[in-house]
Amino acid sequence: MIWNYFRRRHEEAERQAKQLEEQSRVLEEIKQGMAGVHGQIQALAQQQKELEKTASKAARLQYKWAQQQDSHWQNVQQRLQKLEQVAEDQSLVENRLEAALTGYMSLFDDIHTALSRGGDSNGPWQQLLQQWAGTIRSQLQAFHVAPIIPLGETFNPERAEAADTVTVQEAAAVWNGSHAVPRAPHTVVQVLRPGYAQSDGTVRRKALVLTIKEEHHDREAQ
Repeated sequence: MIWNYFRRRHEEAERQAKQLEEQSRVLEEIKQGMAGVHGQIQALAQQQKELEKTASKAARLQYKWAQQQDSHWQNVQQRLQKLEQVAEDQSLVENRLEAALTGYMSLFDDIHTALSRGGDSNGPWQQLLQQWAGTIRSQLQAFHVAPIIPLGETFNPERAEAADTVTVQEAAAVWNGSHAVPRAPHTVVQVLRPGYAQSDGTVRRKALVLTIKEEHHDREAQ
């Protein structure tokens, strides 16, 4: 009986040892599994940190880009405003220059009309008008404009407009040129109103003139 007792005790001890060994193995596997999970958690935490850093950097870059864009568009708007102001100023200057030029042209018209009425060319008024005309011509040249006064020239429809035609006899009454009365048809014998042309040849206004008419003789009557 004693032998059976010790044998049972031995078997029980072996069984408990195997259970302890199995439990130890299971515990070790659990520990290894927990270590793996902990490592994964640390890796995920590290990835989250990296993502947070990336998101923060992206947010800063986006903010910086937005500031740059805002500054860029502000500069563009300011430049556009400056260009608009320059255009307005330029338009104002051009309008003033055009008004001044128109004034000089009108004044030259009046002086030309006064000189065309004739009179003593050596008289004080005539000399004064000639001086004024020279001064106004100089002012017009500053605008690159010159009067068109085709007196004694053949009529050119591109630079002059004929108000009327006169006979050679009628031309003698209105002619105030420095040489003999012209007799050739289509010759300008009086400039009623000067014209004006740009320095490049562009005509701003045609001269208004009288020309000698072309007379047709009746040969049969002769």
